[in-house]
Amino acid sequence: IVSAVNVKGELYFSVHGHDLTGEDTVLFLRKLLKELAGRKVWVVWDGAGIHRSKRVKGFLEKNRSKIVTRRFPSYAPELNPDESVWNLAKHCDLANWCPKDRGEMRWVITKEMRKLKSQKMRVASAIRHAKIPLPPL
Repeated sequence: IVSAVNVKGELYFSVHGHDLTGEDTVLFLRKLLKELAGRKVWVVWDGAGIHRSKRVKGFLEKNRSKIVTRRFPSYAPELNPDESVWNLAKHCDLANWCPKDRGEMRWVITKEMRKLKSQKMRVASAIRHAKIPLPPL
């Protein structure tokens, strides 16, 4: 799963059935640019290899007028607002659930993420638990 959140409680996500690659990152960034057409996108992310791939670097270079990126410090999940949102899904909505197979896992996670996406105040509240300074809502 790849996801992004903003301080308004908007959640963007994409569920995949494989380990994520730089190409998946580029596809997700394209999706964000399309959904947020006309707005500058600020991406704050960790130093994962898929974020630093040649494919991603090339895409960011071509779209530098639309996307600004910053990296979280190493080993600092408490700064990542998306982690708080993930905790809602993992420890509340999907707690104690065990899928029968990968198909069911993908279907249920997608369903739960869509439900969470519709709960903007809940997402915004989770984001506020991050230790990173964020602007007021």
